[in-house]
Amino acid sequence: MIQNLNITQAINIFLLSLCGAIVLSYVLWANGLAASNYQISGLRDDLARLTEVNSSLLAEKSATENPKAAMRFAQEQNMVPASNTSYIFENGNVALRQ
Repeated sequence: MIQNLNITQAINIFLLSLCGAIVLSYVLWANGLAASNYQISGLRDDLARLTEVNSSLLAEKSATENPKAAMRFAQEQNMVPASNTSYIFENGNVALRQ
């Protein structure tokens, strides 16, 4: 009878340990899943922000590629057309200090 009681206690301790290990693994798995979802959410926010910046930059690029817009920008900045600039390309040391 004492031997049956010891076997029963051993089985109960084993089952409790097994349940504890299962609960611990579930908690760790759920924590990892929550952390992954949080990271994915942050990356999606970054993607949305960068997509917005990209569309803004594409709009700015298309505005600068428009010759009329470039001419209007140059006139607003009081720029003048460049003339006789062949010396820049013919002489490689134009910007060198003497």
